Amino acid sequence: MFDRRRPARYTVGMADRKLVLSPTRIRTYLECPRLYRYVYLEKLPRYFKARASFSFGTSLHRALQEYHAAGGPQTQDAAALAGRLEQHWIGAGYNSTASEQQRAALGREILAAYHDAGAGQEGVTRFTEKTLRADMGDYFLTGRVDRIDELADGSLEVIDYKSGAHLPSPAEVADDLAIAIYQLLCVRLLARVAVKGSIIHLLSGQKVSVTRSPAALEPVAAAVDDLHARIRSEQEFARVADERCEGCDFFHRCFGRRPRGAPPAVEDVAP
Repeated sequence: MFDRRRPARYTVGMADRKLVLSPTRIRTYLECPRLYRYVYLEKLPRYFKARASFSFGTSLHRALQEYHAAGGPQTQDAAALAGRLEQHWIGAGYNSTASEQQRAALGREILAAYHDAGAGQEGVTRFTEKTLRADMGDYFLTGRVDRIDELADGSLEVIDYKSGAHLPSPAEVADDLAIAIYQLLCVRLLARVAVKGSIIHLLSGQKVSVTRSPAALEPVAAAVDDLHARIRSEQEFARVADERCEGCDFFHRCFGRRPRGAPPAVEDVAP
């Protein structure tokens, strides 16, 4: 789950405060330590270009949040869910009005099928868009969960919505960083004997799950502890040069005047 290929070494401006780790922060560090430094330590401003995929996913998430907060399929009908999508629709990033209308129609189809299938619900929704934050001793661990349901046996289910085309396999869900951290946070904060972690693939309506006990989550906690130590003692924050650099907000800060699209120098490529 965690890449440990490069050892931690030094410290940069973090000595007097606890780090805050989250799935997004951890993923950023593992993908590129330099990007982590720019965003979370130096807090440099970023330019977020509107993207249709992001707008589409955010629109669905906001509609589902209100739908479940208001009672879900037990109290809401399909028309109410469609209305919430219209209310929260984000039109930024589409390359044409026709493209936006096609995606809006797809969104309505997805949510109608979601409602008709009972919203993938096996229990009672207790929280939507819930931020969990645990003091892990040397650092804080936090995560924002799309939905938390309580199941009939008293256990919990954390649910993450995915609006992309890819349907994750059971193995991919078992290895999903965010799901594992959400389960760990629920065990630590809500003291449950087991937590089911599920990804609902909105496009297909399928749900893929993995259940972990507190004992099964101990390796997750140990891995996050190790990663915290690695970040805490880091100084180099070396960049990882690959195809993602071309779209990075900090491209010119990393590479100076080298034009985007030019092949990286040998010394820029991570081993």
